[in-house]
Amino acid sequence: MSGGKPGRPSKGPRTAQTIRFPNDLHQAMKQRAVELGYDNFQDYVVDFLVAAHDRSVKVPGPRRKQDPLPLAG
Repeated sequence: MSGGKPGRPSKGPRTAQTIRFPNDLHQAMKQRAVELGYDNFQDYVVDFLVAAHDRSVKVPGPRRKQDPLPLAG
């Protein structure tokens, strides 16, 4: 990451693509992404397609579950 700014590392060059999913499939996919711990639906879809096509690309994958920090009070 340039400039020393915090944030996600680059995923490399990408091509934008619009896909129109049937409503029920879209909802099921979004729910599955949440269940698997993805915080970004796009990362889930790319990860799924990478596996289906036996490819290797930079995809963050699901986040590890962490206990929330206690609130000060």
